[in-house]
Amino acid sequence: MQKRSNADNRHLCMFSYSDGRRCRMLRHPDHRGLCPFRSREERQQLESERIGTELAATLTGHFLTASDIDHVLGKVFTALAQDRISVRKAHTLCYAA
Repeated sequence: MQKRSNADNRHLCMFSYSDGRRCRMLRHPDHRGLCPFRSREERQQLESERIGTELAATLTGHFLTASDIDHVLGKVFTALAQDRISVRKAHTLCYAA
């Protein structure tokens, strides 16, 4: 089996698995080192803290009224549409509401 040269590897994702293997997908054009899948994961992880405080802010400051819950669910739908949270996390938040 032939090894790839460094020139070939510069276009590949730089993500390394725990066992030392590297991702073989091409880098995302808008990210300097990760493939589209890994760059989306990274972006969602960076957004998670900011989204948590954003979702916790309700109209009255508490989760007492239906309007508070509707307000937060609207924020969840917006974050999901903007691809800032995963579908799984949005499903969990909606179920908890």
